[in-house]
Amino acid sequence: MVLYGADLFKILPYHIAETRLETPEKTFLHTHDFFEIFWVTQGQVRHHINGTEQIISTNMICFVSPEDCHQFSLYKCDFARFINVAFSVSIYDKIQQIINQIGLNSFKSCHFQLSYDVIPILRQKVSMLSANNKNIAGFDPQSLLISFLLDIFLWLQRPFTQTKSVPLWLQEACYDMRFSQNYSIGLKRFVQLSGKSQEHLTRALKKYYGITPSEYINRIRLYNAAQLLKSSKKSVLDIVFECGFNNTSYFYECFKKEFGMSPKQYRDLNQAVIDPTIVSR
Repeated sequence: MVLYGADLFKILPYHIAETRLETPEKTFLHTHDFFEIFWVTQGQVRHHINGTEQIISTNMICFVSPEDCHQFSLYKCDFARFINVAFSVSIYDKIQQIINQIGLNSFKSCHFQLSYDVIPILRQKVSMLSANNKNIAGFDPQSLLISFLLDIFLWLQRPFTQTKSVPLWLQEACYDMRFSQNYSIGLKRFVQLSGKSQEHLTRALKKYYGITPSEYINRIRLYNAAQLLKSSKKSVLDIVFECGFNNTSYFYECFKKEFGMSPKQYRDLNQAVIDPTIVSR
């Protein structure tokens, strides 16, 4: 089946919808003449695309190019939700001109994991895009869409994002390592989950993510620590050990390198965003 942008973009320069998968059957196989982004907000889906498979988990985003042939099915869960944003080739070309001017890399079909700091911004913009207003908060819909896409493309430049077709075994091992019972054990558990030798895992992770297994584990621990700093009243010391760090000095060093500030500054900043009066207390 072929889907055409002319049927979708009659009023707005994009089409946005939420899809919920509840049965194990695959969705219909289709292609289209426009670009598409889908963002998994709950569960996991198996993305069948051009004869290959990708596991797209919660808070992962996937780009689909025109003429890609794809469909979806559930993966290790009872149901899943994802947001689809379809946009025309002309919108993509405008984005391409912008990213070329500011020296960013081009991209097409790829998928990658979002982190906690970018998710609230994207959720807010999705909400605004979903309003279907001709003029949203003083911005025309096309400008808002371009802003949304640029946020994603800027995130895509980070070295932790995934830009190549990653083997299924590595996708699954990386996903499973995000659970505390696994990342708290560390490298030994990562090797077990991969089913490969440590050397093989290291080579693959370096090839597809540009980092070592230890760096990958530390990144997971750091972002879990950041989430606890924002959402809990636990002491920094408790968070350090809960997230699998055994050395507080090393944790502080890694955290500042990743987030540009100390854990206390990060907590204070995020609390101030939630409650601006906190800065004067």
